[in-house]
Amino acid sequence: MTEALGRDFGGRQRIEDLERPQLDDRSYRIITLPNQLEVLLIHEAGTDKASAALDVNVGSFSNAPDMPGIAHAVEHLLFMGTEKYPEENAYRQYLTRHGGYSIAFTASTSTNYYFELSYPSSTPTSSQAASPDVSQTNLAESKDESPLWGALDRFGQFFINPLFLEDTVDRELKAVDSENKKNLQNDTWRMHQLNKALANPEHPYNHFSTGSYKTLHDEPIARGVKIRDEFIKFYSTHYSANRMKLVVLGRESLDTLEAWVEEIFAKVPNKDLGQNRWDMPVYTENELLTQTFARPVLESRSLELQFAYRDEERFYESHPSSYLSHLLSHQGPGSILALIKAKGWANEVRAGGSTLCPGSGLFTVNIKLTEEGLKNYKEVAKLVFQYIGLMRDQPPQECVVKELMRMSEVVFRFKQKSPASRTTSDLAGNMQTSYDRKMLLSGPKIIKKFDSELISEAMSYLRPDNFRMTIISQDFPGGWDQKEKWYGTEHKVEKIPEDFLAEIKQAFESKSRPAEL
Repeated sequence: MTEALGRDFGGRQRIEDLERPQLDDRSYRIITLPNQLEVLLIHEAGTDKASAALDVNVGSFSNAPDMPGIAHAVEHLLFMGTEKYPEENAYRQYLTRHGGYSIAFTASTSTNYYFELSYPSSTPTSSQAASPDVSQTNLAESKDESPLWGALDRFGQFFINPLFLEDTVDRELKAVDSENKKNLQNDTWRMHQLNKALANPEHPYNHFSTGSYKTLHDEPIARGVKIRDEFIKFYSTHYSANRMKLVVLGRESLDTLEAWVEEIFAKVPNKDLGQNRWDMPVYTENELLTQTFARPVLESRSLELQFAYRDEERFYESHPSSYLSHLLSHQGPGSILALIKAKGWANEVRAGGSTLCPGSGLFTVNIKLTEEGLKNYKEVAKLVFQYIGLMRDQPPQECVVKELMRMSEVVFRFKQKSPASRTTSDLAGNMQTSYDRKMLLSGPKIIKKFDSELISEAMSYLRPDNFRMTIISQDFPGGWDQKEKWYGTEHKVEKIPEDFLAEIKQAFESKSRPAEL
């Protein structure tokens, strides 16, 4: 049974009627604690797993320029003891005793911490809890009976009084370094970092994010920096209750979960920090209209067109970039893939918009090339722009969006429940967005309306003067003259030749289209 959206209970607003999939039998409640920490509580009767996740609105984009990776290092060190539970492994040992685990990750604009554990088998099983013969009052509602309380208390202390134990710093920095080293020969990471390195140097997207022992230990110490003090300073500067979103899932009632959360997490200090935002272009005229030839570790061939784009978070009801990606990624007759595949030049086309951070985004078209396609990459690029020109010349088609709306609604309606920790981690991240709280679950999934104006505005970013191009191949064209600083990717960057750019513009503006399009 759900309450009406926004009902007021004793001075606190509780939002409970979230849009949810048809198969979702969980109960939801959103509250905001006195310290402005927003919380989503999830009751799942009979579940054998409990989980919590906390997402903080600070990530690698907030790294200090002279200590790249500091946000990632703080993520590691935060787990190393608290004032209430000073033993460095108290949290993990508790979770292990209850069949659980913890994970954390640092993204561009947020850091996400979560855990999962198992309820003891002595409490009702899922099937028993669903039985009418088993009273809900038999579910563990006391702190002593539920392992979730102990996990929440240990988890919450990391955001109240962490210790950053001195003797754990070196070990955790080596763990960060190991994570970095395992990615050094991974082409996905290498190409991503190369794209970052070739972006606007003033945009935080440009910077190295993972960190290494060298950037977090050796170089700062050589400058006389007390590195533990810098980690504590970063935490004190950026971590605040009003930047945090908490999700708790358990078999306890919503009222019990709410009481537990308030007892623990209302103590998290609120510094009234502003939300992080970067209103600056990811590419300036210096980075646009360039072509990069990049050499991968493993054999692959691809052409990537990246357009400077907008942050679309506030357009979650219409998802305008979905219209563009649908048309560009379409595989049927008349599609760009059908045309270049018929010529033997490509096997796959993928396209989509992505928000880099509040304030800026990218729209990317990626084409997996054949050997012949690599030789003809210029022709492939011109055909893509010809197709984009065709899209631009036609007004947004409501029938296309209506079909996307229907498909998204069906997929969401019949979506299976995600595992406990996947649910809490994902939703904590979703809560950092501006979604209407009623649409917290559905917002990322459902296209709710057709907005011709927003689609036309989205289309306006896909222009021949607003892109950069990357050609990935192990042996073409050769002559790589640079190595990316952090991953060592061989590459060559140059301005797109004027004659080639003129051909792209001509293709984009041409009123004569291939019959296949």
